[in-house]
Amino acid sequence: MEDIRILFLAPNWRVSLLRSFKKSMDGNVFMVGADSDSYSASLKVVDRSYVIPQFSEQECIEKIRIICDKENIRVILPMTNKAITFMDKNRDWFDKDDLSLYLADHAVIQICNDKRRLADFFGNNNIASPDLINPKDPFPEFSLIAKESCGEGGNNCFKVENQADLDFYSGKLPHHIF
Repeated sequence: MEDIRILFLAPNWRVSLLRSFKKSMDGNVFMVGADSDSYSASLKVVDRSYVIPQFSEQECIEKIRIICDKENIRVILPMTNKAITFMDKNRDWFDKDDLSLYLADHAVIQICNDKRRLADFFGNNNIASPDLINPKDPFPEFSLIAKESCGEGGNNCFKVENQADLDFYSGKLPHHIF
């Protein structure tokens, strides 16, 4: 059986995920990693690795396409929010007959990348999720978490212990969710 050749775009620190993926495929996969960070730990566990420009740089698309052609890639799996957004923005460029993108529809990506939209989606579909609070209203039940509405991971995430913290963070970070 021929190996499935997959490009993991921006695998970053997802070493365990890549190892589990390889193990689950019973060796029938050739894994290529491409990341803008040359020190990315995941680039050490794939079969072949490449350092690419950041997604904001114009030459990034062409570099990825060259990798896909050189490595005979048939599948691209974006591994971070930024990679997903980049692939979504350039979907037409990558959506070729010989290349499969594992990427949700644009509308789904827009919902998932914005925690406010995601909370609305959950509420509209009766899916249990933490309530978002309005920081202008007094909130007696602390502690809370303050996060970027469109952030990734724990970046700019703060624990809110009391009303004074809530007032401070909501003033300092008006686009955060609580």
